[in-house]
Amino acid sequence: MIKRKWLLKCLMFTVTVFLVFGLMLGIAGADPECVRYGQGYWKSWLADDSNANAFDHHTNKDLLDILNTDARRGNEDIILSYQFIAAALNVEVNDCSMPDKVQEAFDYAQEYLHGDDGDEVTRQEILGWKDILEFWNTNQKAELESVVYEGTCNLFGSHIGDTMTFTFSNDVFHVPNVEVKFQTAIRLWEGWGADNWTVSGNVATLTLNRVYSSPRDVIGDKVISITGLGDFIDNPVVVPSDGVEVEGIVTYDMVDTWKLRADRLIVIDYQINGEFSGKLTDAGGMELGNINGTIDGDVIEMYYDRVGYVEDGYYAEFTGNMIDCNTASGTYIHGNYNVPRPGIVEWTMFRQ
Repeated sequence: MIKRKWLLKCLMFTVTVFLVFGLMLGIAGADPECVRYGQGYWKSWLADDSNANAFDHHTNKDLLDILNTDARRGNEDIILSYQFIAAALNVEVNDCSMPDKVQEAFDYAQEYLHGDDGDEVTRQEILGWKDILEFWNTNQKAELESVVYEGTCNLFGSHIGDTMTFTFSNDVFHVPNVEVKFQTAIRLWEGWGADNWTVSGNVATLTLNRVYSSPRDVIGDKVISITGLGDFIDNPVVVPSDGVEVEGIVTYDMVDTWKLRADRLIVIDYQINGEFSGKLTDAGGMELGNINGTIDGDVIEMYYDRVGYVEDGYYAEFTGNMIDCNTASGTYIHGNYNVPRPGIVEWTMFRQ
């Protein structure tokens, strides 16, 4: 249990007088967008003799004495008083109004410091009120810093388990029906039921639990607004005015049947850590040779050889890029017995 006797003895005026007067605070402010300051600023302001007393019942020096009191061994009462006084001055001097969560913390702190709450308050609760008041006093916010899409295709919404991770400058909290708007792509909305949102500290993660009918091409696009996520004092999160570009970490799923041309199919049946293998077949399924390749980001390389099938030593080396989830294209060279034939040939393959 927390005892407040040391605080009441060390202050140079009766804290009760100030805090009883404080009951009138928090409702006087009129401007939720006002400029607010922390305890450091108010120390200087209170020390400036040219500033009139902020309150009628005591002098600026009285308040300054509290802010200058040493919080010995992290005394939570003094630490809370610092932020309580700063909040009171932000209301009284700067005409600020408090959001509901801040007002609630202010009222609890006031009741506790006044002594009306007995000894039934924990240190954790006290420091929680302090944190809320400090967050508000110092104009902190949860601003979007980065967005990273990680999945098995460059189009978000094409595979269950794809994620999009949003990192903010401060902790965030989840409110139902998160909505994310992009500069170009179709919005994401939790109300559709395709997304599962989880929040931990300053990171919010969207995980896909069913595929979209219209997957979004989000890589390189910009997030321009987010609703349904709030900061420490329940204000909406902030997205910079020029948006935040979506980064992509894509691992393409190559295991499938791909059409190389009318009479040639590439059947990939194995993939691990960016390496894959399979067969090249004709349209009827007859195996014609081996395919081995790698996929790194959207860069694809494949090697085709007919060893074990024919003795002409034919080979082909494919290089190119994934265009989307279902299309790859590039160029290849080919020849016999490692002797290339003249020219470079273009190729495109489509997922069947």
